[in-house]
Amino acid sequence: IALDVMDTYLKLERENEKKLKDVSPIFHQVAEGIRENGKKALTDLSNAIKSYQSERTDSNKINLQQALSVVQSLLASVQSQFSEAVKVK
Repeated sequence: IALDVMDTYLKLERENEKKLKDVSPIFHQVAEGIRENGKKALTDLSNAIKSYQSERTDSNKINLQQALSVVQSLLASVQSQFSEAVKVK
């Protein structure tokens, strides 16, 4: 689901870049953050899940929590910007 949310956000941002920059320059900054970090964040989360499933150590649990936190942060930024865009509508 996180990948779909990020992909949708990036698609909408590209299709409406000028209008969205006028509404909120942060909308574009969030999109750039996803472009730079989104794929790695999702890969890291997937790897952390696999590691924790195969060996439930404290270290793997911490890595999983950290990887999940990064993805949640990206998704929270997306949600925040969608909310701002809807308000201006």
